[in-house]
Amino acid sequence: MKNLFINIDTQKDFMNKDGSLYIHGAETIKDNLKRLTQIAIDHDITVISTADWHDDNCEEFSNHPDFKSTFPPHCIKNTEGSEIIEETKPLHPLIIDWDRETTVDEDMRLKQVHDILIRKNAFNVFDGNKNTESIIKILNPETVFIYGVAADVCVNQAAVALNDRFKNITVFIVVDAIKYLPNSKSLTSQWFDQGILLTMVEEMGQYI
Repeated sequence: MKNLFINIDTQKDFMNKDGSLYIHGAETIKDNLKRLTQIAIDHDITVISTADWHDDNCEEFSNHPDFKSTFPPHCIKNTEGSEIIEETKPLHPLIIDWDRETTVDEDMRLKQVHDILIRKNAFNVFDGNKNTESIIKILNPETVFIYGVAADVCVNQAAVALNDRFKNITVFIVVDAIKYLPNSKSLTSQWFDQGILLTMVEEMGQYI
């Protein structure tokens, strides 16, 4: 596999103004998210979508959140807020839940499907779903493009973990398809220092 897209947590609770953990301004990247979804379709690029999929008693939930390690309840499983927005909604995805290991049949199907949905119960998709690393190994992409929310939490952790664990993969963050939490500092310099590359939606054509 040459290219892989990873769409991070573009769920209603984060992306919509009425969401329980709305990321201010998230709606402004929806058009670019939609463009990336269409690029993936047009070029037959597999998309992994990650999604928070929490129980009511999730450890990161707090009535007095610090918005660093604890947050208000959000993306509780089987609620509307946990659904992925229309702009990035996967069609007939292979769903990989965080509380079980993948089956042999699922492992075989990974390279046959367009959409893979990895549900997670932690910020970092590698920590929040024990199957993530093996899924990346099976897909074996040369280049991964990461986008979604929040840039300074789940996007950052996914990109850094991927870059650290897979030295043979070139990792890009699509900077005009991410959104930071309010009052957060840009991580551009940090990503550059770590060897994570940056691009924009309009530049995608040169890579695919």
